[in-house]
Amino acid sequence: MDKSEFVNYYLKIFRDNQKPDLVEATIKHKCNHVQPFLSYVFDNDVNDFHDFDLSIVFKFINQLPYRSQTKSMVAFTLRNFFDILHKNDLATVDGRRLFPVIFTNRRSTLPSYYTEKEIKMMLSEIKPNSQNYLRTKTMIMLAAQTGLRASDILQLKLSDIKWDKNLIEKPQIKTACRVSVPISKEVRYLLIAYLRDIRPKSLKDYNEYVFINPDTGTTYCRSELTALVKYYFKKSDVEIGERKNGAHALRHSLATNLLNKNTPMPVITGILGHKNLNTTSRYLSIDVETLRCLCLEVPNEYHD
Repeated sequence: MDKSEFVNYYLKIFRDNQKPDLVEATIKHKCNHVQPFLSYVFDNDVNDFHDFDLSIVFKFINQLPYRSQTKSMVAFTLRNFFDILHKNDLATVDGRRLFPVIFTNRRSTLPSYYTEKEIKMMLSEIKPNSQNYLRTKTMIMLAAQTGLRASDILQLKLSDIKWDKNLIEKPQIKTACRVSVPISKEVRYLLIAYLRDIRPKSLKDYNEYVFINPDTGTTYCRSELTALVKYYFKKSDVEIGERKNGAHALRHSLATNLLNKNTPMPVITGILGHKNLNTTSRYLSIDVETLRCLCLEVPNEYHD
């Protein structure tokens, strides 16, 4: 078989053997790790996975231009890939034998964080006379105030908005877990104005969605919201430095700013839609100021 047939053959097996409770977004993300691996091994004369040189797996991972945490994620995916192949008699080695231990440092890079003042500076650059003002302001305000992921904002349905409760309640695209987040009066008014005055006509299959791309009549891509947030951060006077400045940075920032206000961790976990506190605790790693406030002075008798 040629390269395309080789990649598609193994990719289909991998996809078809995923756990039934995994959401499509997760499966697609895992396939995005496996596909380049299959292309890489084919280019290195591997035509099947019986008695092949195992070192090529590690050569592939090492040459990836990713940070260590992302490389670990790729390794976990490839472990799953080889477990599936071995189970289907398509490989002589399973994933656990190939990767007995996978080291990962989840704190190798800290989440990017912006203060409430910096976020207000960014939002102030979205001028009422700018193109697509209502659409842009509504989307970015949702990201900044609710902590919803870009995919959940752009796939927001009319039925997800509970006007009588001032809430958005929906299953998350990434995890399928339901999340319930409050919407402020400002966001409520923006949504009403957008829906009443400028929401474009949609294709028949997209009538239920809030945000419609006027060029296609369908929903927007996640990258489009990230690009908007990046544009307005760069346009503002915020000193970005090495910080990431996309839509997800607003989610991290909301969590940290809530923490700075002494919001209980279970409440933050609920707003972010995390399954457990361990995931949310990752946001604690950047809250240095709060940690300093909790430090106790060393009594004089312990000083040199």
